[in-house]
Amino acid sequence: MANQMNSELVKPPTLDDPSLAHQSEFVCFSNRKDQIPLVNDICVGSKIVSAANSVRNLGVIFDSKLVMEKHIANVCRSAYAYIRSISRIRKLLSLSDTEILMHAFISSRIDSCNSLLIGLPDASLKPLERIQKVAARVVTRSSKFDSASDQLKRLHWLPIRQRIHYKVLTITFKCIHGLGPSYLSELVRWHVPSRPNLRSASNYELQIPSLGLVSNTKSKFGKVMYFDRSLQCAAPSLWNKMPVGMRSCDSFDTFEAQLKTYLFKEAF
Repeated sequence: MANQMNSELVKPPTLDDPSLAHQSEFVCFSNRKDQIPLVNDICVGSKIVSAANSVRNLGVIFDSKLVMEKHIANVCRSAYAYIRSISRIRKLLSLSDTEILMHAFISSRIDSCNSLLIGLPDASLKPLERIQKVAARVVTRSSKFDSASDQLKRLHWLPIRQRIHYKVLTITFKCIHGLGPSYLSELVRWHVPSRPNLRSASNYELQIPSLGLVSNTKSKFGKVMYFDRSLQCAAPSLWNKMPVGMRSCDSFDTFEAQLKTYLFKEAF
């Protein structure tokens, strides 16, 4: 009897619930040159859900063109607020304590879901780079006329693009060694040469899929959309550029240490 009463009291929310009406939205991803949205609204049950220019999912703001401008702007807005607060008490803190605060409040925001920024042009990443440079100057108490790259190198901080590559490559390592989720692991496969006796058979390279192996990658105009930014294309491209010794590594801790050194030398 008690179980029956509990099942009647606890009901799952639906779109018909007025309290959830404003939370129901969707975004239609399209080419940057498409000015008119492909879909304006959809019918779900008895409700009409209208398309939005951007939606938030798991803390990430996705826009219809996947340029991630709103997400980057939102990260920078909150990061600047924390930098201003930390800078007010900087003279009371040691360098190591200030660096800990920057990692806790700034780096954590920059690195959160940053693998979604893979393949973005330099202009799109500029705001995040400015945030990182300001944070480095606050930690080292250097002036705005000092080289920001020298401050990053002094603190041993990876620049923004290398941080994105670091996240993608660590995810790739976990996927190919059975440490990642299955829905990602199935996107990354070892390269199998046509002839096993070829030298490339022992290079630990990943297969870069061709357009013919990927469905729904072309628009109605025949142009590839977002394919280069997908994990199944971006991950093998970055992985195959690493030295063979890193690609053949079996220990995640060893790979992680070598990866940071490799990306640091690449940046500086």
